Amino acid sequence: MRLIKKIRLFIWLFVGVVKKYSKLIVFSLILGGVSFFFAGYLTPVLQKAFIPRKIGLVGHYTLIDLPATVQKFLSSGLVDITTDGQPLPQIVEDWQVSEDQKSYQFKLKDNLTWVTGEPLKAEEIKFELKDVEVEILDGQRLKFQLQEPFTPFPLLLAKPIFKKGLVGLGPFRLLKVKNNGQLVDTLTLKSDSETIAFKFYPTEEAAKTALKLGEINELRISYSCQLESDWNNYFTLEKQLQTNQFIALFYNLDDANLASKQLRQALTYAIKEKPTDSSRAVGPISPASWAFNPQVKKYDFSSQSAQELLAQFNEEGNGETEENSELNLTISTVPLFLDLAEKIKANWEEVLGLEVEVKMIDNLSDPFQILLVAQEIPPDPDQYSLWHSTQTSNITRIKSPKIDKLLEDGRKLVNTKERKEVYLDFQRFLLEERPAAFLFHPYTCNIKKK
Repeated sequence: MRLIKKIRLFIWLFVGVVKKYSKLIVFSLILGGVSFFFAGYLTPVLQKAFIPRKIGLVGHYTLIDLPATVQKFLSSGLVDITTDGQPLPQIVEDWQVSEDQKSYQFKLKDNLTWVTGEPLKAEEIKFELKDVEVEILDGQRLKFQLQEPFTPFPLLLAKPIFKKGLVGLGPFRLLKVKNNGQLVDTLTLKSDSETIAFKFYPTEEAAKTALKLGEINELRISYSCQLESDWNNYFTLEKQLQTNQFIALFYNLDDANLASKQLRQALTYAIKEKPTDSSRAVGPISPASWAFNPQVKKYDFSSQSAQELLAQFNEEGNGETEENSELNLTISTVPLFLDLAEKIKANWEEVLGLEVEVKMIDNLSDPFQILLVAQEIPPDPDQYSLWHSTQTSNITRIKSPKIDKLLEDGRKLVNTKERKEVYLDFQRFLLEERPAAFLFHPYTCNIKKK
């Protein structure tokens, strides 16, 4: 009997509560149901709005030399660059070029503002360009005066613009900076809908450890796009081929032995470490470029060709030695490419019977015999600074009047068809001379937590 009374009392209280709070209960049930069914859609939105993305990058940077991937979150340049290296208006409406190809006038779009909301004025735009005078015509127009014609000039203006305090055009603004001495440790950026924290690490191993420990939830690295076997259950890997870079062996042509084209060609043929897919680099110009020459000599691995060319080198008595065993070579490289250098050393020892040493360097300005490094490819096919005999940045020291003339003509011609013919010839002659062994285009990898 008592049990029945207790049950009746519970029911009476329950009904009373339901009647009193019926609207709240119905609303809560509806809200719970909606939340359950739309959780998959709402969670990413809420995370994006309230939880910062923590992205790890490898490298040493200050606020004045941040990587381009970070700068593009904060601002834009006067122009943008298409995938094949052509300039397009970005914050300018258009531009005009004088008949002598030495003067460029750019007109800014209307109503441009800094991320702070202040209007952008032409006089606030600063570019440090050698041998270029900048004149402000009015609040929206700038004039760049060159000393010599330079057809790729607009591409130099693709660099994002900033004013003091790393204030750009958006969409992100600088929220917070944490330094480690003079270097940036963490850079936090914020837009209207998202917050991103970039954390910089000195080495790839340090960055991977940070990802494992949960300090970051994304990691962007280049070259070594392999997940460890125990990572596959916890992380995803996204790869993107970077055709604007290549990895190559640069031969120092001032070296008594490497001055021989036969030896350089022999060494290049003897390298097995060349991919057979789209990541293969066959020359100094990006395969995405309008000026790329797919018909150049590719120097695929051939032990027979390598040995025949080395025999010619020895017969002609080039260099300081005549015997293979006395021909000592040194590959200089950075820690990132040490394993690759060891593989190439093994190739040359096996195929050509040479004595090869691998030397690790920290400074790319150190003297070298053969240098294994990565090289950025300019968006325009103009490679005057890399291969012209007068340039200090011509690290191979190649001296070819024919190549010099092509490089000089290519940067002055205006007609795209004529320029293309020049650069097709440039690639053909450069690869015949073989001042470098072009190996592959690297991948950029984005590793994310699942």
